[in-house]
Amino acid sequence: MATRTWEGGGTDTGNLAEAANWSGDTLPATGDTAIIADSPTAETGYFHGSIPASGTLAAFRVGSEINRDFGVSGGVAATAEIKVISTMTIADLNGKTFQLVDSDGTTILYTFDSGVTDTSTTVGILGLAIAAVAKKIVDCINSQIVGGSDMIATPATPVVDTSGDYSITVTQSTVGIAGNTTITLGGSPDASDIVFDAAFTGGINEKCTINVTTMELSGQGNFQSFDGTQATINVNDGGGTDMLHLSGTVTTLRVLGSSGIVNVADSSTVTTLELVEARFAEVIMGTSVTNTNITVSAGKVSTASNVTTAEAISGILVISGSATCTTLTQHSSALVQYTTSGTLTTLVVNGGTFDMSQSTAASVTITNCTLMEGGVIDERSGLGGGVWTNGIISKGGLVLTDIGRTITLV
Repeated sequence: MATRTWEGGGTDTGNLAEAANWSGDTLPATGDTAIIADSPTAETGYFHGSIPASGTLAAFRVGSEINRDFGVSGGVAATAEIKVISTMTIADLNGKTFQLVDSDGTTILYTFDSGVTDTSTTVGILGLAIAAVAKKIVDCINSQIVGGSDMIATPATPVVDTSGDYSITVTQSTVGIAGNTTITLGGSPDASDIVFDAAFTGGINEKCTINVTTMELSGQGNFQSFDGTQATINVNDGGGTDMLHLSGTVTTLRVLGSSGIVNVADSSTVTTLELVEARFAEVIMGTSVTNTNITVSAGKVSTASNVTTAEAISGILVISGSATCTTLTQHSSALVQYTTSGTLTTLVVNGGTFDMSQSTAASVTITNCTLMEGGVIDERSGLGGGVWTNGIISKGGLVLTDIGRTITLV
């Protein structure tokens, strides 16, 4: 299996999927190691694209001095140009066609007709001047948005350029590479009358898709966005509010020494999350992330998704929304903010503070609880909503409650 190193020698020097950007002008393939190493040459722009073409890389590594972003915040929509030539013979267009395909695969065939004035998939050009033909094309393309087309033509009224021609830009409404579709012409419209791009181009996905066994991220880009299936991701360094966006399936995510925020998209899977000695980092998971194990030894984890096993050694763990937790263990330097309405089956407070005081849930059930010396349970939300099914097994520690509450200590 080969090691491919980023060289950036391609036509698009940010495209991960262009072979000329890699050593040997060869794309990383299944089982290969892909490395984007620190370089003395300052690179600008962003990385985009997906590797490998199929299968899974053995490793993907990014050096600590790489400042480029991965993915494009918001993505980029593909565009194509249609140019109506100033010297055209309008009658030549009669019966000619052009076919556009949008990002969703919807195909629309437009036909020029010099005998009508229709504004639909029939481009009626009866009695029109050249400027009006350009506007008619725009109006016909935009008329199909209601019918399901995902494209828009601009400007609403094309203006003449320095050559006397009229340029129209057609933009896919959905961002991403799916919008890089081919334009098909029928009847071969003459280039002296009207010119069409061969295809929509420039569509870029918001995320880079990397399927890999081990990903080592140390880059300093402001926006790192990855999709795909990864067995292990080690975030060794990084910074910025949008330090890392993840979607897809990750078996083990380790945030080891970074600052900034790691966002895990809804419907993703992160089986095991470990936040280790990363005091200025935060991991945020929404309401529908499949998560089994969380360990926090520094920094902050906020989740609104169900978790099976959580351990807070130090740092902050926030469980919110309606998330449930099967087993939660915390230690002397940890703060756990439990603001969810979801059931916590087993709680062990060896130390630190288990804080329910910020909860707005009318009721929350803690089935089994053990409180050790040095630990604090604070349920002073003013709602009195804590239901301690089997009471609190107290080995010392402190329980803070609202006035009038009755809690059984075993």
